[in-house]
Amino acid sequence: MYFIKGLFFILYDSESFERILTQIEIVCKLNYNRIFLRVIAGRERKEYLKEYIYRIMKKSKEKRLNMILQVDEDCINIMEENVYNLKELYLAGVNGIFYKELRNIEQICEISYNEYIHIYVGWEIINEGALKYMGEKGTNFKNLSFVFPQGVRVFSGISVEDMLCTIDIIKNYSSNLCAFLGDEMGTHSLIQDGISTIEGLRDKNSLISYKILNLMGIKKLFIDGTLGFEQLEMINNSSESCCEIRIKLVDNSDELAKRILFSKIHRIASINKNGVMNLGNVKRKMGLSRIENSFKENRINEGDITIDNYLYGINEGELNIYTTNSCGDQRINKIGAIVESELCLLRYITQETLIKFVLIK
Repeated sequence: MYFIKGLFFILYDSESFERILTQIEIVCKLNYNRIFLRVIAGRERKEYLKEYIYRIMKKSKEKRLNMILQVDEDCINIMEENVYNLKELYLAGVNGIFYKELRNIEQICEISYNEYIHIYVGWEIINEGALKYMGEKGTNFKNLSFVFPQGVRVFSGISVEDMLCTIDIIKNYSSNLCAFLGDEMGTHSLIQDGISTIEGLRDKNSLISYKILNLMGIKKLFIDGTLGFEQLEMINNSSESCCEIRIKLVDNSDELAKRILFSKIHRIASINKNGVMNLGNVKRKMGLSRIENSFKENRINEGDITIDNYLYGINEGELNIYTTNSCGDQRINKIGAIVESELCLLRYITQETLIKFVLIK
């Protein structure tokens, strides 16, 4: 399976902008072909970010890199038309706010030159009026990817039957249907594989499994939730894409962030029972030898797994570990076995939208 490679950046102020420009210079040396830029507008919703976005776009073009832009509606409203010349565009509320009106989406599609547009939408906009509107304007949705939140969760007022019918209708307008499986808080578990048909789903008012989503025609998933190793293994056995293991850092001090930012770590240092990553000489205290031996036994080499140093999540106190899962490769299982059960936060990224995170050497 072909995996698209790229780097992920978050733009939220002038300092992050300068770092991004520096990192773009390095991207080219890694034989990567794209960057993914997420604009944090909730915390710093200022028009000066617009100029930074344009300068990053210009830099990417100079380096012949494809750029994917993720912004919310508030940010897109201040952008000029050249933002639509990007090959891919993600439109999503970066603070979890989903698009409420298809009219705005259609306007973006109408003037866009993007080959692939991803719109994060909520079930509340998929009503009779919205579907009629899609029917009238259907040609403008041909490159549109609908990403449904909460694992196609059945919200109050929407029956399973309505949900299934809605998906069938939307498939007439867009073949790019995506869904979240799991939730951010990790309070809901996957329905077991005992449910093997859509009929078996009709009495359920919960999240649905990977296999059911496939039966419904949704083959592109984002899995986001607190998962133990058994669930990690189950999803891995069902998937043909990339998995991301996320480990929470309890200590979110500036000093810790700086150590992560400037460190050159290429393997797991240590994880204690609370899922805290410890940097430094902690071999005896934290059992680093066991983890190192596991790496050697399972032939997990440098490059198979990378830890990012600042590209994502430092402000939230997270450290991310990434690997690919392709052609029966079981590395993700081996890595999952090393990490304590119930400490993993796994996100499934689809083949088309895969962002491969790496640590700069």
